[in-house]
Amino acid sequence: MSLNTIAAVFGGEVARFSDVSEYGYIDMMFVAPRYGRQGVASALLSHLYERAVVEGVSELWTQASITARPFFERHGFIVAAEQYPITHGARMINYRMTRQLTP
Repeated sequence: MSLNTIAAVFGGEVARFSDVSEYGYIDMMFVAPRYGRQGVASALLSHLYERAVVEGVSELWTQASITARPFFERHGFIVAAEQYPITHGARMINYRMTRQLTP
């Protein structure tokens, strides 16, 4: 179940979307390349943070890719575990990252 899914469409193109579950899990954080480096992902994360606090969630967490890890670290997330999921027979790497929330 998602507490909040946000999507923005510009000119028929999905520019960004994200969500957070009732357990604080951020499953998706997408920004189309042409909208990158404009603070869009930071704004999405800020909105998810505020929504989670209102709903009484005590911690946000995600499974960040190698490329997403620095973004989440800049926003106060810490690596809780390095993970090696297998997807279609290929061993991947990602990071379980968490951030405690304060009301």
